[in-house]
Amino acid sequence: MALGALALRPEATGAPQAPFAPPFFPTLGASLVLLLAVMNAVHDLRAKEPVPAEPLTQGFVKTLIVLALVALATPIDFVLALALGGSVIAWLWGERRLFILAFIGLVVPSLAILVFLHLFAVPFPDGVFGALTPAAPAS
Repeated sequence: MALGALALRPEATGAPQAPFAPPFFPTLGASLVLLLAVMNAVHDLRAKEPVPAEPLTQGFVKTLIVLALVALATPIDFVLALALGGSVIAWLWGERRLFILAFIGLVVPSLAILVFLHLFAVPFPDGVFGALTPAAPAS
């Protein structure tokens, strides 16, 4: 993933070099995944006792649920799938307070979409809420 992200740098694709141009995001995402993986490995190595692993079946079911939400992103609308996915993932992680689940499902995706649309100028796919988001610039 990191190598693929490095291949999508603006210099490699010939895209205009803006600080937050869309080709910047794969590099950012791959860098964050790599950083979190290293932090997790260091945490596990420093632990006094071994960290117990979840049973494979429970993790496998959670993965299937997340993959189903990703598959639903196109048919039910990306924004709705993002809201539903955020709440479902929080519930899978053990959150049971309805207010927090609603906040994660409604407010957090809304803020993320606003940041990507207005700060980073990355358009989202049109869908149910397509009229609420600005149109993608014509290229």
